[in-house]
Amino acid sequence: MTYSVQQRSRGVLTDGSSSAGYTNRDGLLEINSIQGLYDYALRAGRVFVAGPDAVGILATLEANAAFDLTEPFFRATVPAATVMIPIMVQVTYDTAPAALDAIKIGWGEGSTYNTGGDVCRVLPMGHLVAAAPVASTLTNVRDGDAVLTEDTLVNPRIFFDKMITATGSDANIEYNALKGDPYVVIPGPASFLVWGKAAGAEEVYYNVVWIELDKSSVVNS
Repeated sequence: MTYSVQQRSRGVLTDGSSSAGYTNRDGLLEINSIQGLYDYALRAGRVFVAGPDAVGILATLEANAAFDLTEPFFRATVPAATVMIPIMVQVTYDTAPAALDAIKIGWGEGSTYNTGGDVCRVLPMGHLVAAAPVASTLTNVRDGDAVLTEDTLVNPRIFFDKMITATGSDANIEYNALKGDPYVVIPGPASFLVWGKAAGAEEVYYNVVWIELDKSSVVNS
């Protein structure tokens, strides 16, 4: 049996069609799992990472006694032609976090960015040295190191919620689909958001990793 190698030029088929099997360029069979999808997307230049506007600096997780969906810590707009699949969100406190501080991750329909926020550094996870990096299609990728405001969310979904149980515990909070956390498919137009609940303003390091696919590869109308 022969399989096709089509890292970038793969077409999208309608429901009910027959499809070829695919391998990567090393001849390894691509499989329908989050690990297989990540491997395909990484090789195709479709995996991106966002962080503070400079490498190695801290961002402020502002004091919020309760979750406020209109004041996220991190946000990005997924355009209409794109599907976003979050892979990892990692938030590491620079000092001991307080008990009952928490992080939520979710998304809502439409672009709900309002104002503010620091523009984030967004880069592909890998690219050919001789070629220019592939650009992310996400817009208004910002963090709350400056005041960040969101409009009222439309049908928000929360898919990750982590609370610190004791002062100083869990200084590193991580959502990771490759380690077994449930992953979601976010079709644009949509807004991807990370919220923080903190007893006082906290300084944190963070990274957000995601896959971008053409919307037609997931939804066929």
